[in-house]
Amino acid sequence: MEFHNLSFETAIDEMDEDELRATLTEFAEKHEANQAAFNDLVEALDGVGNDGKEAEFEALQEEVSAFKAQFAEALAERVPLTVEELAEFSLSRLYEMDEQTEEAPADLPADDDPVDDPADDDTPSFMKESKPSKAGDFSADDYDSAVEKARGSLQGIPGLSFD
Repeated sequence: MEFHNLSFETAIDEMDEDELRATLTEFAEKHEANQAAFNDLVEALDGVGNDGKEAEFEALQEEVSAFKAQFAEALAERVPLTVEELAEFSLSRLYEMDEQTEEAPADLPADDDPVDDPADDDTPSFMKESKPSKAGDFSADDYDSAVEKARGSLQGIPGLSFD
């Protein structure tokens, strides 16, 4: 397919009326020829690919989607994300997550094995004692006043609203 180009030897603002008309006529003819060539190409391409390949492609896409859903369900058992959250990721990212869970050190505790088990006898007694809270104990009035103070401090940030 060959498109026709139009080039000017004289700048448009330097052309007289007859040259402008001739240029416009030439442009219109080349434009029509380009449109005809394009339409011929579109017609030629309309027949390509309609021999069942689209249905086969859609079936493959559905198969990949089903596999991805099954893979996300299996992966959800090993990572701290839900199946719905995992479904948002691409299949390649799910593979990366799977590889990362396989590479995780074995000495890390599993989710069902709590780290701070009070029955663990290997823990020194000074670590078992409760520590005082660094935040302190707030009454309801103290909490409300702290919230109001924080809102007052943050009120000056443009675009931040507490409604």
